[in-house]
Amino acid sequence: MSNNDPVRISITGELGSGKSTVAKALVAAMNIEFFSTGGFQREMAAKLGITTLELNHRADTDPSIDEEIDGRTKALGQSGKSFIIDSRLAWRFLPASFKVFLVCPPNIAAQRIISQERVSETYESAEHATRQLMERQTSERLRFLKTYDAKQGHYRNYDCVIDTSQANPEQVTQAVLDGFKRNGSGHLMLAAPRALFPLPASPDDMAQPRVKVICAHRIWAVVSGHNIVSESVKRGDTLLRVKLIAQDDETYAAGKTARSVIEDLLTPEGVHAWESGHDFKFQNYPAFLQTT
Repeated sequence: MSNNDPVRISITGELGSGKSTVAKALVAAMNIEFFSTGGFQREMAAKLGITTLELNHRADTDPSIDEEIDGRTKALGQSGKSFIIDSRLAWRFLPASFKVFLVCPPNIAAQRIISQERVSETYESAEHATRQLMERQTSERLRFLKTYDAKQGHYRNYDCVIDTSQANPEQVTQAVLDGFKRNGSGHLMLAAPRALFPLPASPDDMAQPRVKVICAHRIWAVVSGHNIVSESVKRGDTLLRVKLIAQDDETYAAGKTARSVIEDLLTPEGVHAWESGHDFKFQNYPAFLQTT
């Protein structure tokens, strides 16, 4: 990117990951315009004299609504403007932007949303909120796959992926800014150290100078660089750079997918031993892993 090129950052993320907060902080830090598909929807709803919820229901059967929103997003890419956009699909429609995806486990996201007392979202309990968030995210990903043949939440679609579960908004904002400045030097993936699950590894793998992970079931599992993760946990770090090797149904090794390797090798015994050795408890466990 030359000094004369417009600045474009597209940001999205899982529900409760803090994307709106971070987007607004980036706007303030960079002093550029802000757009959001949510804003587009509110404008459309106001013109039609309906609520945004009613507009969403109409969109289920009226493709012109999504087409207009998508068209406005694409038009921004041709405008010559510098901007930050909060949009689920801007990574697809604005491929030249610096594409950011924020991650947060549903149970932690649910706690955040409940604490914010969002008037449009009421839940009976934290458990109810977690279930609702997971259902909404699954539904959204299936809809995008069907409508756009797009894998929403697939990490390789983005330039920068950050697990925000342990970092505060200021730390996440700075990480995005740093990533934007070094854009072009490789995919940036920042983990929350106390959210990294250790898979069994040889002493040589554990001592590797770079942390490598595979991802599935909404968790990130360490396949090498365990010693670095251990030291990071002990220091109390909130972000740690890692390298993605395989996600979900991508092949990891010997014909096995990331998902199958995690299911086969991640055990309650290994998880508890890691927790005991570092004096903490994971905030989020995969559903397939029965822990006590």
